[in-house]
Amino acid sequence: MKDLFEDKMKKLTKRQGRILVRLINREMEEDTVYDLIKEYKNGVNARMWQIVAKKYDSDLKAEYDPDNPDSEDYDIELIVEEIEKSYKTAFSDDIVVDPPTYRDLQP
Repeated sequence: MKDLFEDKMKKLTKRQGRILVRLINREMEEDTVYDLIKEYKNGVNARMWQIVAKKYDSDLKAEYDPDNPDSEDYDIELIVEEIEKSYKTAFSDDIVVDPPTYRDLQP
């Protein structure tokens, strides 16, 4: 995966990076990006990336909160729901395409 995405990740703007973190947190349900890094790397790595994220106005520990109309997550959720709806309605009635999520890929 690193070879596939590393160059694209390095080119993200601050805002794009913050939104990517929010989208990953959305898919993780109870865990956060911080928890994911801590699990697959270690606590020191997770803390280091949290410090970097804070420098760029992001927070790897922040939980996804789509129910708060004052949060960026609320807007992200509206957009994601529209995209998911378009996936389901863009095809004929005979074919329904539902994009897989991280949760779907878990054993």
